[in-house]
Amino acid sequence: MPKVTVTDAKGLVQSTGAGVTLEGDTVIQNSKVVLLTDTASTTLTKAHAGRTMVIPNIGQDSTYTLPTPEAGMLLHFIGTPGAADTNDIIFRATDDTIFFQGALIHHDTDQTGQTSATVWGDGSSNDRIKLDLPEAFDIHLIGKSATVWYLYGWTAGATPVAVANA
Repeated sequence: MPKVTVTDAKGLVQSTGAGVTLEGDTVIQNSKVVLLTDTASTTLTKAHAGRTMVIPNIGQDSTYTLPTPEAGMLLHFIGTPGAADTNDIIFRATDDTIFFQGALIHHDTDQTGQTSATVWGDGSSNDRIKLDLPEAFDIHLIGKSATVWYLYGWTAGATPVAVANA
């Protein structure tokens, strides 16, 4: 039987062993990191849920097609393509009936005044997230229902992220 380690919210070990009993509001999360490939189109599946996905410095515009959301399903994307990148990243659902609700904070690296702005997804028509020439990002999606992803996180680059209709 595999050994189980249970930690609290701060990451402190609470118990270990093969016969750990979980009580109350317990969350078990697979924290395996997945390095996505440098391709023009990637279709993600439920198997990607609960994992941190690293998007590499891509060599072309790349579209990441998301699985159909389920309540509580978590997708987490991070990337540091670099300041000199000339390629876009797009997150899309499998069809035009799945939407993003929430906000991303965009840090505009090309401004000297106000450098941050909130970019909203309305949950009823916005079905695409587009990062034009991103320099870095940390985006979280949590399934609200079979038709809506909750959205939060941040992006950085000279061009603001867009959460809009495809």
